[in-house]
Amino acid sequence: MAWEYYITVMKVEVKVLSLKKRQDRRDYTDNHLKTRYDYTFWDAIDGKTYQFTPEENKLFKNSEFHTYNVSPDAVKGLCLSNYRMWEYAVKNNTNLVIFEDDVIITSPEWFNWEEMFKDDFDLHFLTNQKEFANCYSYLVSVNGAKKLIKHFNEVGFVDILDNDLRCLPKDKFNARNELFNHFGTFSPHGKWNFGSDVLLEGHKSHIKS
Repeated sequence: MAWEYYITVMKVEVKVLSLKKRQDRRDYTDNHLKTRYDYTFWDAIDGKTYQFTPEENKLFKNSEFHTYNVSPDAVKGLCLSNYRMWEYAVKNNTNLVIFEDDVIITSPEWFNWEEMFKDDFDLHFLTNQKEFANCYSYLVSVNGAKKLIKHFNEVGFVDILDNDLRCLPKDKFNARNELFNHFGTFSPHGKWNFGSDVLLEGHKSHIKS
């Protein structure tokens, strides 16, 4: 009797979240990231000009964005952009590698995304910053995307997305970090700095002193 084995290979796509108007950041990404990985840009929602629907605003009814030095609408746009990518992952049955357009490669490590997604996880952050917020470089599985959508529909976006992702309930999410920092992000004081589309004018940190 002949046996046939069917192996379902889950797709993996790499997305770089970027405002369409920020060609300077996209040029930077192309010069910096394309040397290692194939990706496509995901047009981020510009919360400062976007008209949020009543249904979308329900996701932010408990938000505390006003407690930071940020434009609340810009942060809403960032959260909703990630939310739309999670929906895309579920709809297209594809695992996602998500970068923001201010990501900086900080290690010589080359990642094989397909191999990484053979492991069982919901989210995998590409840094070791467990006590520091980050959403600029992470992997999300299809199952993880489903859980994220369900979670934020239930509790909404409360803190800035970095913190919301970092503080996901451990009994519901299998989230993990790298042992080392493989990616960083622009510093307001660093060499690579194209300005922020989220911070309020005149501020270099989102934290109010």
